[in-house]
Amino acid sequence: MDSTNPFFSFDPNKCIACARCVRACDEMQGTFAISMFGRGFDSSVTAGNDVGFCRVELCFLRRVREGMPDRRALRESRRAHGKPDYVTQTTCAYCGVGCNFDVGVRAGRIVSMRPVDASPVNWGHACVKGRFGWDYVYSQDRLKKPIKRVGEKWVEIEWDEALGMVASEFKRVKEQYGPDALAAVSSSRGTNEENYLMQKFMRCTIGSNNVDNCARVCHSATVSGMMEVFGTWAATNSLNDLEKTKLLMVIGANPTEGHPVTGARINVPSGAARNSSSLIRARSSCAGMRSFICS
Repeated sequence: MDSTNPFFSFDPNKCIACARCVRACDEMQGTFAISMFGRGFDSSVTAGNDVGFCRVELCFLRRVREGMPDRRALRESRRAHGKPDYVTQTTCAYCGVGCNFDVGVRAGRIVSMRPVDASPVNWGHACVKGRFGWDYVYSQDRLKKPIKRVGEKWVEIEWDEALGMVASEFKRVKEQYGPDALAAVSSSRGTNEENYLMQKFMRCTIGSNNVDNCARVCHSATVSGMMEVFGTWAATNSLNDLEKTKLLMVIGANPTEGHPVTGARINVPSGAARNSSSLIRARSSCAGMRSFICS
């Protein structure tokens, strides 16, 4: 048994040497961190120069089991709480890619996060943040109730009281100064449905078109160029076009770090490089995903 990795424990006794994990590491992630070592019945999966097991997402016999043996989050792991009672689907909010996950819940607590194989966004792929970074949900520093300033202190209040205060203030400002005195800034980390509801709320309930998005500031330079060339500031291609394009230009973005699942589709041999496409990277100070231009 190898329990040196902070996210996985590896049991080679259950390995059938199918090499599916090796192919996933090479062809999906482009990491080339693991390989098959030995021949015949002596074949086994090793990490690097046999220095300890590293990241593997896919395994036919589940020989890699979830757990966080060397972290404080061990008590939040599936090993500590057992298998989930039920599974529900959600959208990861770490970045704007929108990967779909099956969330395993047991006794009201998250015990596992597994990427959805049939998701048209990530196709069973996930980065380490989306796959294992869910323990922040139970952080002691996280606010779990609304707080209101009373003098110099902040006190917790109930949700109904907080929503009533917000609605009352919105109504007061609208009646006193007009609907255009209010504005909303939506988030790129929200789902399409959440952003749609935000703009619908502002336009229909408040009566104002003052709706903005946090991506517009760092995206403004690309917006200007794309409007001039393409006539639209929005993305001109789908993620699936990354595997069909002959030329890919990445402007002011670091998708490998900022959006790892999309970055993998660009860099790995089974992605854009499979069709011998050219990759042009234009440097910028912004590390977010500004734009991809495919042709």
